[in-house]
Amino acid sequence: MTGGIFSSSSHYTTGHSGFTGSVSNFISSIFGIIANLFSSVLALLHAFFSLGLNVVSSALSIVQHCVTMILDIFSGTIGFIAGNFMAIALCIGAYFAYTTYQQRNRRPIASRTRAKVQ
Repeated sequence: MTGGIFSSSSHYTTGHSGFTGSVSNFISSIFGIIANLFSSVLALLHAFFSLGLNVVSSALSIVQHCVTMILDIFSGTIGFIAGNFMAIALCIGAYFAYTTYQQRNRRPIASRTRAKVQ
């Protein structure tokens, strides 16, 4: 290693000498810092948007898997039993509505006559 700290044989020279070379390196460094800060901000924004997209995608995937699980459970024998139970419950509900209608002298269920208080 020849020379000292201030020797001009450094491998960082840009072809300029003295004061103009230093100013040129300083300005180049400032623009490099600004460019790297801008790049870092863009990378940070990209990371936040990617995080949001992944969270939404994961939530939708969880919902999809839950719906698929429920449909798979009710697709076999349990589905057959549940379907028959719903059909029987619907028939019982229709019978109850019909008998209630018949008991009210064929008037619709919603129209009740109330006695007038005098």
